Amino acid sequence: MQFLFSHHGLPCYPSAWFKENPNKKPGANLEKPCATETIDSAAHRILQATAGTGHNVSVKDIVVFLRLALEQDRVQLKDDWVSFGTTIGRAGEFVSPLSLLDITDKPCNTDGDAPTNRPVGKQNVMLAILYVTGSFALAENDRKCSSEINAKIEKYGGTWNSLTNYPRNNNCMPWNIAPLKKVFAAMDMFYFKFPEAKYSESRVGTQHLRFEGCAALVALKYVVELLDVSMERFASWVQLVPYMGSELRNLMPGSHEETDKPDSYMPYLFSIGLCGFGRAPYTIKRNQGLYELAHAIGCAYNEPRSIHAKRLKESFALGVPEMAIVICVKAAQLKNAPSPTSRSEVLERWAAIRNPRPGTIGELVKKYYESEKHLSK
Repeated sequence: MQFLFSHHGLPCYPSAWFKENPNKKPGANLEKPCATETIDSAAHRILQATAGTGHNVSVKDIVVFLRLALEQDRVQLKDDWVSFGTTIGRAGEFVSPLSLLDITDKPCNTDGDAPTNRPVGKQNVMLAILYVTGSFALAENDRKCSSEINAKIEKYGGTWNSLTNYPRNNNCMPWNIAPLKKVFAAMDMFYFKFPEAKYSESRVGTQHLRFEGCAALVALKYVVELLDVSMERFASWVQLVPYMGSELRNLMPGSHEETDKPDSYMPYLFSIGLCGFGRAPYTIKRNQGLYELAHAIGCAYNEPRSIHAKRLKESFALGVPEMAIVICVKAAQLKNAPSPTSRSEVLERWAAIRNPRPGTIGELVKKYYESEKHLSK
């Protein structure tokens, strides 16, 4: 398996970044609001731009508003907040999302806009920013997520239709603008830890950044929880398969990587710039066998997220369905679970998958069932 992706080089873990940059937070070069700028004037400029009555919204406009708004959204720490040996804040200190970054100021010219203190609904501005930057893009076609977004917008007096009238701005897409993406990642990390904070509901547009580039690690944790077994037990079942053993070493490097620490930089290793995507250790490409195995097992439990999970074009499916059957049966025997307890029962579950989408794990196991059925004739 590993030879397919050898051009990516050795995986780069977050701990390596912090070892090279001890006691330092991830850096970001951000426009600094001028002395006369107010949060309301910055908000007005965003709303005018998105409504088509002002100049086009720019990265500068967005960063200036976010710096002013986020700086005001502070929470007092009850305990020290430390990740990878770097202190984000000490107990008793007030921190904001900006406290997660080492910010270098860039000079900013607001083009002579007159400052104003006329109140503006900041939550609506935040949601407008997340739409214009494309941060809702991954959720818009998901019915559950789009209804969640709509509920947030309506809560603050807006409507989904009015928001979607705002034109996308390709120049502001965070996946093209690294500093902007880092701010969004810092927001998500902060609001995940402090859901009581003022702008925490903006996570509806940033939560896709948590564990971005970590799909294989997420799948591993998911399947262990689904089977209700320990990670060590699951590892003992799959580590004898050569390529899966190496993938396990990628995904289980040790507690020093903080994979189980909820308020760590780790889930944002890609979006906050701790490693390049090609060297990220938890991607599907590096751990394709375990990713497919986890979701093949999920298909036996009728889990929609597994049935619809996408496969890579160069899928390495050899032995995955058979291994999934073995593990399902082992897990059932271990905890005396009611189902699926046998090979035939797993195959029946896979057979019941209706019209799986092409290129999904659901399609993989359905085809495996059909091939087994053909061989048995």
